[in-house]
Amino acid sequence: MSAELIPFPCDGRTVRAIVVIPDGSGESDACCSKLGGFPLHEDEDLSFYGPLWWVMMMLKDHRMGLPVRVHPECERRACR
Repeated sequence: MSAELIPFPCDGRTVRAIVVIPDGSGESDACCSKLGGFPLHEDEDLSFYGPLWWVMMMLKDHRMGLPVRVHPECERRACR
């Protein structure tokens, strides 16, 4: 399986992104969002769980300008 990777620089800058990954069961179209990188505040939580359309709708309002990457398996499951 190939996927587009976001390169993380090694020059000391804080790099953050939101990733949307499939749930562990493999039987449903549910996915979840996770905040990747180094959190700036401990109370940050951008975890949403549900169908891809719903997770993306929630991230649209709460992503704080961070880039969002969706795993290809989530897209495949959403098209079933």
